[in-house]
Amino acid sequence: MSGQSLRRIVGLILLSLSLALLVWGLQPARLERHTLMIPPGELGAEGRLITLEWPALLRRQDSDFIRLTLAPEGGDPENSLSGSGRAQFMAFARLEIEGVEYTPPGEVTQALLSGRAVQFIWSMRAMQAGNFNGAVWLHSQPVGVEDNPGARQVIAAPKIEIQAQDVFGLGGPWARALGSAGAAIGAVFSMEGLLIGFWRWLSRKPLQPSPPHWD
Repeated sequence: MSGQSLRRIVGLILLSLSLALLVWGLQPARLERHTLMIPPGELGAEGRLITLEWPALLRRQDSDFIRLTLAPEGGDPENSLSGSGRAQFMAFARLEIEGVEYTPPGEVTQALLSGRAVQFIWSMRAMQAGNFNGAVWLHSQPVGVEDNPGARQVIAAPKIEIQAQDVFGLGGPWARALGSAGAAIGAVFSMEGLLIGFWRWLSRKPLQPSPPHWD
């Protein structure tokens, strides 16, 4: 086997493995969704639809988001941006999960206005591969009774599970970087023979005689 054929075989193998690694590194995270309907009276005069979205499966070292949305009953969570009136309740949300980096830490507070959706967003990243279990706590409290801890009540505490994966010890950023570099090198090696053959064909191509020139 000639050196050129060996390089072509190695290039094809490297190209295939690198493309597989790159595809894995570019696949979007698999999202899970949990919904809960809160009847009118618990969070004001209108009912609220609670929607929790989180990445159930993602790559190690990749960043993603956990979103908790409280939308008015029958409203569109994406378009219910304007509210009216005075807030009657405050919403408190807190993410608790071990082994995962996330921000903001601690408790986040938002006012519940009539006709308006509110959303809590956490940015998270798993630095180690494995399964991580946690919960998102949602409390409410009527406005004006901040000095009464007994007025706060738990609305929901849905559980979440996040699985972080890697390939041969490579997280998402390294998988994309090495996959891109390996695909480029493999393409050059595998196409080297074709380029050399094309160049030789051009070199052997006879030149067309130029037409005579008359003064």
